[in-house]
Amino acid sequence: MKRALFKCSQPNRLLNHLLEHFDTESDAILAERLMIGRSTLIHARNGRRGLGPFLILSIHLVTGIGVERIMELGGITMELE
Repeated sequence: MKRALFKCSQPNRLLNHLLEHFDTESDAILAERLMIGRSTLIHARNGRRGLGPFLILSIHLVTGIGVERIMELGGITMELE
């Protein structure tokens, strides 16, 4: 069985867009709004952790932004391995 591998080339572009969406400058507030841990968001911003399907779905459900747009903003691609 193949599994999906998500690669994110522009996490800061997506996260900065979300900061604007929520009208805040704080990653801590953004993490709270997305219902994720602050460390998860910081690791994603620093490139230590990718933006996987759980986070993409959370962003979609909380903001109403389409999954395709989220993937475009983050430079997210999906490959099957």
